[in-house]
Amino acid sequence: MLGSVAIAASASIFVVLGPEAAGASRPYVGPEATAAVEDEPSATPADGAGPTTAEVAAQGESPAGAEPVVAPARRRGLPGPAKTPKFLRPLTLLGESLRLGGYLQPGFVHVNNTDFFPDDQDGFDFANARVTGSGRHTVSGKLQIGFDFNFDVNAGNFSVRDALVSLIWRDGLVRFDIGQLKQPSALSLLQYQWGLQFPFSPESRRIAFGRDQGARLSSSSWIRDKVFLSGAFMFANGEGGFRQRRNLDEKFQYTGRVEIGALSEVDLDDPDLENSRFGFVFGGYAGHTRSLGNGLGLEDVGASETRTGGDVRMKFRGLSFRAEYLRGFRAANGQSPSLQRYATNAQVGYLLPIPIALPRFEVVFRFQQFDVNTGLDGSEGEEYLVDNTARRIYEPGLVTYLYGHHAKLVLSYQLTDLLEGPRVDTNGAPLIGDAFLAFVQVAWI
Repeated sequence: MLGSVAIAASASIFVVLGPEAAGASRPYVGPEATAAVEDEPSATPADGAGPTTAEVAAQGESPAGAEPVVAPARRRGLPGPAKTPKFLRPLTLLGESLRLGGYLQPGFVHVNNTDFFPDDQDGFDFANARVTGSGRHTVSGKLQIGFDFNFDVNAGNFSVRDALVSLIWRDGLVRFDIGQLKQPSALSLLQYQWGLQFPFSPESRRIAFGRDQGARLSSSSWIRDKVFLSGAFMFANGEGGFRQRRNLDEKFQYTGRVEIGALSEVDLDDPDLENSRFGFVFGGYAGHTRSLGNGLGLEDVGASETRTGGDVRMKFRGLSFRAEYLRGFRAANGQSPSLQRYATNAQVGYLLPIPIALPRFEVVFRFQQFDVNTGLDGSEGEEYLVDNTARRIYEPGLVTYLYGHHAKLVLSYQLTDLLEGPRVDTNGAPLIGDAFLAFVQVAWI
């Protein structure tokens, strides 16, 4: 039933973006097109992972096949961003048609010890270590074929995140992808992993349908340079991608997403590093699977679930804001009764107007609240399970940009509150201690 609704929603927006509109619009590769290459969080590396328009303007050239770009207006009295050195740019062949890049995100995590949770695993960590690549070739006129891949080398091997082949018409007005890729679901899943304001993505990603093997049809375009519309629908195995290469149960998963924006382009990366004109995007998604995996618990295996969500993002003159709310409705599964889950987050960032080009500083703040099972509070068994209780996280932070996302330092402090079940130990002390995170990013994007 939900699959039919998602197909209808996707089909309706394709009608809006037909050939008649294309002549009066500026095609733009939206989140579904770009979401193919980033972490389970993403969208296309070749389209979304290139230098910013400010960097391109500073180099005196435009991306291959694109109209000349104009550097964004600077805030009065402030210098523009520092020019990215060549060694931080991706390797390219044949102009922009073949690109090879990646990014490293090493860091350190410290969690205050508590009597309830003494083994907090302090130490050095990798948020991500990725190798990315993409290619495009014009077949005829406005028709292109392409490929994208994204390998996670964090664990010492080439773990496949994204691997897909694409057929693209009119720069994304119509696009077809097949392979392993992100499903068109929550904003926190689609956002670029190299473009975050915090060391890690929001916890709300756990309530979104993630990467999988399947086929995706999408469309995105600007109408008269004022209104942005996009829609995508994906038909997938529902087995979680390369963790299980074949669909063993012959049951499938369906996801669909639509977006509408206005005034100015709002990309998927978190901050506004380009001093953008005001722009906003509203998005919504729905998905249904007939057979869950064990991503949120063994009792979910084989159950059907419907998930929905809505989100908004905006940017203006160094200020950025985004928020989303997700809800899941899982059906009864054997002895396990039906249940619901939810997650919400909101974050804001502001690039400080300090009159220096390097480094640049951004203050950020994020609020999160989530519960993977609203029917349990963690106290049902012999031992208290924190994973089954609702949690709220406050996270202030500071980002130092040397060369935009190519080289940056991210600092944040997490304060976690439990909202149900035992909230403190017998001495009144918190069960989970505060955490400090410090991560560096070097990226060839």
